[in-house]
Amino acid sequence: YQGNFVNIMYDGKIPNIIFPKMIAPFGISRFENKNDSKVSYGLETSLEEKSGNNELKAVYDKCIEFDKFIIDSVQKNWKAFQYDDEKPDLKQLKKAYSPMVRPSLDKDKKPTDYSSRIKSAIIPNKERIFPITCFDENKKNIEINTDNFNKVVSPKDEVSTVKLLRQIWFMSSGGFGTSWDIKQM
Repeated sequence: YQGNFVNIMYDGKIPNIIFPKMIAPFGISRFENKNDSKVSYGLETSLEEKSGNNELKAVYDKCIEFDKFIIDSVQKNWKAFQYDDEKPDLKQLKKAYSPMVRPSLDKDKKPTDYSSRIKSAIIPNKERIFPITCFDENKKNIEINTDNFNKVVSPKDEVSTVKLLRQIWFMSSGGFGTSWDIKQM
């Protein structure tokens, strides 16, 4: 894939966002690309914005606000983001954007009753260890790696996370979005 990316810094540091306990509906997922055999790992957490939990609803609202901020910033600074010669309209940008908050859609791309989710990457080092700080429910530090990841966070477990905004990416096809990494859970 060809494209560009922008690293985001605030006060010289990568922004961290602390999230409350959220359900990980699928646990930590492992995906192997059939074309190049690259393996990636990720964690989707459910915002449960329809549950009546005010804290999670507030997080959902802030994440939606963030997505809107990214779209508005790209529209405002479209030349810096190497878009076409014409200023893109808001509808075009919304369609091209891969949001932080991913609504639950059925196979026909219609909304479902399930909660929206946030997807984050977990990237192992050369020793196959995930370089994140991970604690169990007793606040004991535990190592998480490519062998035990599905035992550390299983489907439907509740996890609190600290996420890093790694970058905003732009594909040559016009699509763009944000990449989030897990720093702590």
